[in-house]
Amino acid sequence: MSPVTRNIHKDSQQTNKKMNVFLYIILLITAVVVAKIASLQLFSFFAYDKIVNSKNTIKISDMSERGDILDRNGREIATSIKTFNLYVMKPAMNSASSVAEVVSSAGVLSYSDVLSRLNSRMSYIPISYDIPEQAAFQLKNKYPSIIVKEEKTRYYLNPHMYSNITGFVGIDNCGLEGIEYLYNDELKGKNGYVIYQKKPNGKIYKHPGYSDKPSVKGENIVLTIDKNFQEIAYSIVRDWCDKYKALKGSAIIMDVKTGEIYAMADYPTYNSNLHGKENPQLCKNTSVVNLFEPGSIFKLIPAVSAIEHKLIKPGEICKYEADTLRINGRKITDAHDLDVLSFEESFILSSNIGFVNIGEKIGKENLYNTAKKFGIGSKTGINVPGEQKGFFTNYDKWIPVHFANICFGQGLSVTAVQMLCAYNAIANRGVYVNPKLVKSVGSSSLFKNVEKRVVSEDVASKMNDLLVKVVYDGTGVKAKVNGVTVAGKTGTAEKASQKGGYMRGKYISSFIGYFPADDPKFIVMTIIDEPRGMYWASEIAAPMFDEIVTRIVNLPDYRHIMIDSKERAENEARKDNKRS
Repeated sequence: MSPVTRNIHKDSQQTNKKMNVFLYIILLITAVVVAKIASLQLFSFFAYDKIVNSKNTIKISDMSERGDILDRNGREIATSIKTFNLYVMKPAMNSASSVAEVVSSAGVLSYSDVLSRLNSRMSYIPISYDIPEQAAFQLKNKYPSIIVKEEKTRYYLNPHMYSNITGFVGIDNCGLEGIEYLYNDELKGKNGYVIYQKKPNGKIYKHPGYSDKPSVKGENIVLTIDKNFQEIAYSIVRDWCDKYKALKGSAIIMDVKTGEIYAMADYPTYNSNLHGKENPQLCKNTSVVNLFEPGSIFKLIPAVSAIEHKLIKPGEICKYEADTLRINGRKITDAHDLDVLSFEESFILSSNIGFVNIGEKIGKENLYNTAKKFGIGSKTGINVPGEQKGFFTNYDKWIPVHFANICFGQGLSVTAVQMLCAYNAIANRGVYVNPKLVKSVGSSSLFKNVEKRVVSEDVASKMNDLLVKVVYDGTGVKAKVNGVTVAGKTGTAEKASQKGGYMRGKYISSFIGYFPADDPKFIVMTIIDEPRGMYWASEIAAPMFDEIVTRIVNLPDYRHIMIDSKERAENEARKDNKRS
C-alpha cells in the first residue's frame, strides 16, 4: 500500500471514531431525556397529582356533638341543640368585600368585622356561631364560598343553678370550667370531615374520590346530683343571700353512707350559656375552691380528740368564771356571757375560752393528728377542678397564741367540702367516706368508694350525742326540724384579712348537720358569707338548714324518713317506759 493510500485509510478511521463518539453522545442525551420524561410521566405522577388536588380540594371539619351531662336520675342538665353556624371557604372566594357585604346585610356581623375575620390564613374560616335562622336561610347558597352549617351547640337547661358544677364550653365547644373542663376528652367526642373539590368555574362539590369520615358523639356523664335537691338548695341559698344582702352563700347535701353529693349550690352564679363572659370570680365552685377560717364548726376536732384520748372526764369543768383569757397579750373572749361550763356545755354553747382550756388538756400533737385523720389540710379528691387543700401548719410551728386560736377555729383555713366530710365521719359512725360528684362516664362507672375508720364507733356515738344537744339545748335550736331528729353545730367566724388580722364587722355564718340523728341518711352544710345586719349562725345558717331538710323530707320519695324517725322515737320511748 502506497503512503498516500495509507494516509487516506488512517484519516477514514479517525473520522469513523469521531462519528461514533458523536453518536454515543446523541444516544446518551436521548436516553437522559427519555428517562426524565418517563420519570415525570410515571414516577412523579402521584406527587404532582397530590399538589394539584391539595389546591383544589378542601377538607371541612364535621364537628362532633358533645355528650350530655345528666343528673342521677337521667334528667338533662347539659345537652346540645341545633344551631346555624356560618363559615367561609376561602379557596372558593372571589371577592372578600363582596362576601363581607352580603354577610353584613344579613345582620350577622358588621362589614369591618367580617373583613377582619376573612384575613385569616385558614382555608375554612369560622365567621359566626349560632346565627338567627332567618339569616341562615338568607345566606345559604348565596355564594359558593359561604357555608351555612347546621350543627349542635352546647345548651344548659338551668344555667344559673348548675353553672358552678357543670362549668361551660367556649365557642369552639371545648370545656373551660367545671365538669366540662375536667372531662372534656370524654365529652367532646371525635370530629369527622367531608372533602370538597373546587371546579375551574369556582363551584364546590363533594369529591367523588374520597369517603367522608363521620363525627362520633361524646360520652354522656351521669352526676350524683339530684335535680330536686339542687333546686331546693339553690332556691334557699338565693333567698337567704337576698334577705341579708350577703356577698355570697352556698349549700351542700351529701349521702352519709356513700359520699354522693346530691346538691352543691352557690349564689350568686353565672349563666353558663354565655360561654364565660360574666365575672370570672363567679365561675368557681366555692365549696371546693374558696378557703375560709371555719370558726366554731372546727370545735368538733378538739372535742373528738378529747373523747378519743380520754383526757377529759365527763362533766369536767373547762371554763371557769373569768369571761376573758389572755395569752401572750392576746385577749380571748366568748361571744356571749357564759358562766362556769363543763366540757359538754363548752361544746353545746360554743365557748371559745372553754376550748382553749380543752386544747391545753389534749395537747398540740393530739389535736393535730386528729385533724389530719379527719382530712383537714388535705384534698378530698372530689371530681371538681381546682380543689384546694387549705392551710394547716404542723403543730411544731404553733406558738401558744396560735395554738389557742386553732382550738376555736382561727389560724387555719378549710374548704366547705373538707368540713362537711369531717362531720360526716361522725354521722357515719366513725368512718370517713370520700365525696363524689360523678357516677359514670359513658358505660364506665366512676363510683369508687374509699372508706377509712378514723375513730371508734363508741367515740362517734358520744360525739353524736353532743351534736344532738347542740340542736336541742344549745346554739343550734333553730335547726330543729319537725318530725326528724337532727344533730349539728353552728359556726360564726370572723373573716380573715389578706393583710393580716380580721376584717371588722365581716363574718361567715355556717352550720353543718345531719338527719335523722339516730340513723343518718343525709348531711347538709349551709354557709352565708358577709351577711348584713344579723350575722350569728344560730340565726341564719341554722334556720337555712331547717328549711332545706323540711323540704327534702316532704319530697314524695323521702317522706319515709319522717315516718321511720317517728317509729324509732316511739320504740325508744316504749323501751324507756319498760326500764322505769
